[in-house]
Amino acid sequence: MSDTSDYQYEAFYNLMQSSDAAHNINAIKAMADTNNLISAQSELMLIPDTNTVNHNRITVGTIYLNTWALDSYELTEVQSRTLTDLAYLDPYTNGDAVYMARVMMNINPDDENNESKAMQQKPKQIVKANAVHVYPNPAKETITITFDQAISNDGTFEIWNIMGSKILSNTIPKNYTEQKVDVSNLISGIYFYIIKVNGEKFSSGKLTIINK
Repeated sequence: MSDTSDYQYEAFYNLMQSSDAAHNINAIKAMADTNNLISAQSELMLIPDTNTVNHNRITVGTIYLNTWALDSYELTEVQSRTLTDLAYLDPYTNGDAVYMARVMMNINPDDENNESKAMQQKPKQIVKANAVHVYPNPAKETITITFDQAISNDGTFEIWNIMGSKILSNTIPKNYTEQKVDVSNLISGIYFYIIKVNGEKFSSGKLTIINK
């Protein structure tokens, strides 16, 4: 190896050590070496959420630290949806977190059984004769939930962010066929909603908010 190459590799190594990617790697390393969740979370918090690549690193890293890093391999519906969606993105523009999502969900986008695997990984939505509609989507200040038939038990409408945190929960009283939900306090972004009736999942889906 020539001296020029030595300098180039050294420069590359120093760049990586001071980059946002290094914080992501160090967070995982902290859990592997010392099982120190606080240290790992601190490293993750050093990543500035200023672009798509870093946002994906934070998202996947947060899910990892709250599941696999704690030897818990049962993901919530929102976590599974988030990782699956990320796994099928282009890593060139969406960053190294795409590969981590693929590993966690055991997804190989180049596999010819790609579509069937995606269906297996994504949580199955329960189909009910009493259909539910959530609109508008994208939404601004208010969304409306309607049922083809009045629900016979109390229900709940939950909104979760892509990091797997529930940020809103509204009660849907029994015998209702329509319920309006105020989302004016939510920032613009991608969310997931889950509708439960009598404590069981009735429907779920992706929700886009475009508030300023």
